[in-house]
Amino acid sequence: MYWKHERKSWQYARAQLFFDTNDGFLWERLDDDGAQKIKVEDFLNLYLPKGTTT
Repeated sequence: MYWKHERKSWQYARAQLFFDTNDGFLWERLDDDGAQKIKVEDFLNLYLPKGTTT
């Protein structure tokens, strides 16, 4: 994935960056040139504590 005008703050982020494309998927930024597509459902299962509802 390529960003023509990448935000400078992305370079200094300590947390993982996720971009919502509003189609049921998120893009996880892996490094300067890489990203992977992840289902929103999978993201919620990974990062929400058990027993939490949305």
